[in-house]
Amino acid sequence: MMDNRLAFAEQEESEEFIRRHIGPGPDDQATMRFGQDLALAIARGDCLALYGDLGVGKSTLARALIRSVADD
Repeated sequence: MMDNRLAFAEQEESEEFIRRHIGPGPDDQATMRFGQDLALAIARGDCLALYGDLGVGKSTLARALIRSVADD
């Protein structure tokens, strides 16, 4: 089981990564660029979890990520 401190640190790191790449209140284009950037940062076997309110861009991000990975 993962240490809670490690999980919290990883969450903070992930949130900072998102802020650096798309900033607050991203539009669809920014979300798609983030998905493309994220595709470069993940490796085969990595597992990502997307959560958020309805309409915040989870599907847009997932589609951009999948398209970027599929193009490789």
